[in-house]
Amino acid sequence: MVLENQSYVDYRMVLRTMKTEAIGYEKQQMEAYRRRKKEGSRFDCHEYLSRMKREEKFIPIITLVLYLGRDRAWDGARSLYELLEIEEELKPYVNDYKLNLYDYHEHKDFSVFRTENRALFEALSCANDKKRMAEVLTKHQSVYSQLDEESIKAILGIMGERIELARIKETTEKGAVYNMCKAFGDYKEEGREEGRREGEREGRKKGEIEALQRSLENMMKNLNISLERAMKLLEIPVEYQEKLRSLI
Repeated sequence: MVLENQSYVDYRMVLRTMKTEAIGYEKQQMEAYRRRKKEGSRFDCHEYLSRMKREEKFIPIITLVLYLGRDRAWDGARSLYELLEIEEELKPYVNDYKLNLYDYHEHKDFSVFRTENRALFEALSCANDKKRMAEVLTKHQSVYSQLDEESIKAILGIMGERIELARIKETTEKGAVYNMCKAFGDYKEEGREEGRREGEREGRKKGEIEALQRSLENMMKNLNISLERAMKLLEIPVEYQEKLRSLI
């Protein structure tokens, strides 16, 4: 298994991975040839020219690309076909190569992971949403309170956070662990505060719409004019107009 961590979209990734795997198989072939030659194995003319026994088998190489970019989802090619100007009738004769790529932007459920990667991907998915981050830390506290040092460093590094590890280090029967819930305790408070502010904004907006609705209904009734005419006279903001149309 070969693991490739990508923090940016590499549009050459299909070609890079193809080349890396091809080199890996070639390396296995040459190592097997040297080993057999050292052991004194006999080769027929075809095997000698090929530098490979007819029955030779190699260990499969699996490359997994983990995309960890925060600013966008992966929008690069995922197969060789996507990089070729190829007509449909030619595809049966052209070998395709598909990329094994994981992009956390495309997932909402991270429970399938049984390692610290769950914390990494889930944290990344809501890094710019402190309210959601607070909800995740609260809901899955058991997952995020016992991370190893490598995982917590990766999460903090990718998210651009600087936190003294000694402050969140805890000692358990399994050894030292790091409590991410402590590291991001401020997210919980900021998330709650943002939730309160959002509720207040929604409340104010609802009150404004109700007041505008009453004014429009009175104007339409008293002046015997259409809703569109009334909204134009009252200079109703564009962002309220669709909602008011559904109410009146």
